[in-house]
Amino acid sequence: MRLIFDFARQGESLCLMGVAGTGKSNITNFLRYDPYQHKPLYLKDETPLIHFPVVDGNTWGETPRSLWRMMLTALTECLDGVAPPPPDGKIIQLSENAKALSDLKTLLNWVCGQFEHRVMFILDDFDAILRVGPLSMLEQLNALRSEGKRNQLSYLLFTKKLPHILGQAHFQPGTSKFYDLFSNHVYALGLYNFDDARQMLLALNENAGRPLSTKDLPLIQSISGGHARLLKIIFELFCQGSIPASPSIDFFIEQPDVRNEFQRIFQALHPDEQAVALRLVAQQHTRADADLINHLTLRGLLIASNPPQWFSPLMVGFLQRLAASTHA
Repeated sequence: MRLIFDFARQGESLCLMGVAGTGKSNITNFLRYDPYQHKPLYLKDETPLIHFPVVDGNTWGETPRSLWRMMLTALTECLDGVAPPPPDGKIIQLSENAKALSDLKTLLNWVCGQFEHRVMFILDDFDAILRVGPLSMLEQLNALRSEGKRNQLSYLLFTKKLPHILGQAHFQPGTSKFYDLFSNHVYALGLYNFDDARQMLLALNENAGRPLSTKDLPLIQSISGGHARLLKIIFELFCQGSIPASPSIDFFIEQPDVRNEFQRIFQALHPDEQAVALRLVAQQHTRADADLINHLTLRGLLIASNPPQWFSPLMVGFLQRLAASTHA
């Protein structure tokens, strides 16, 4: 959080890349709502001056107009009912796309100009948008920072894959001003560490009226391996009371929600990473796989690379089943 806030203060952009379910939504919700009023711990007196409008890439309508409208709506919601000045009635845009972009520019100029506030758009689940483009739309995101807003407007991208891989059709080195905004600030968002995972489970149990004894929580933590969504899914399985006395790895993998979550994790990997993952569980990897194994370690899926150790025993069981079905 300190990293994000420091970038927002400076008007700098960054990208956080993480596998599905690693807590990106938790960060987004914190930046959007801050229910426990923790932002002042980081931003102090600047808290009301920095806005974090959230744009959900999953709802993008695949047009520039859709993106401008999403950004306009998200920023408007951050203003707590403060009405900006109406658009200039003398200016008539010739297209809906131009009108949407003009409306967004007007609001940004008002927020960053007259009020000297700062805005960091959270571009959540932006993989498809980076991959499809069009480039002219992505470049416009950089152009919005002109007119004196370079230190006041920035972006926080959340992706599941490296942004230059997603946008390789149009992010050529030195040719994309949008990509240059964050190209040197791409960070891997790993899984929760031991203490954070434990705190999440304690919070889940407290909010649920303490349905589980403290002896159950370490087991949930050990098989979930710090993966935020898995922690929640398996916690809910325990709360339902359907867990046998000595549950096996196969028991958990056979649960639809657990299996679907591992499928999401696997499908979000690059095809080369998928292939290496299957070779690892079959113990058929070679020295040529070292770079990809290291990349899986940076992602947090492997907690050790020599010898390879997966973040969860359930991941091993899932991959073994997948490898067996692939070779069948």
